[in-house]
Amino acid sequence: MIYGNEQEGYTLACNYCEDEVDEVFDTFMDAVNYKKDHGWKNVKDKYDDWHELCPACSKPEIINKVKDGVVWDEPPKQSGNELARLAAIDEAEFEGF
Repeated sequence: MIYGNEQEGYTLACNYCEDEVDEVFDTFMDAVNYKKDHGWKNVKDKYDDWHELCPACSKPEIINKVKDGVVWDEPPKQSGNELARLAAIDEAEFEGF
């Protein structure tokens, strides 16, 4: 997935393993072009949702699971970057309570 905004930049993360690219992109299209240049796949599931898969997760068996709407057999691993991002979201969401 590509998330972010023009002020802070855009981040690219795999919807399957949740690993993030270390680079922060200036524009959404910069992130899209990075995906194209580095072997990422866009896969649409049976619910018409799109998933962006990194090259390591672009194997046929994973792509077929995503297409069938069965994204994880077990919880995905989360990198340190992802855990820090989630913690920051939790703190911001509950700040002031």
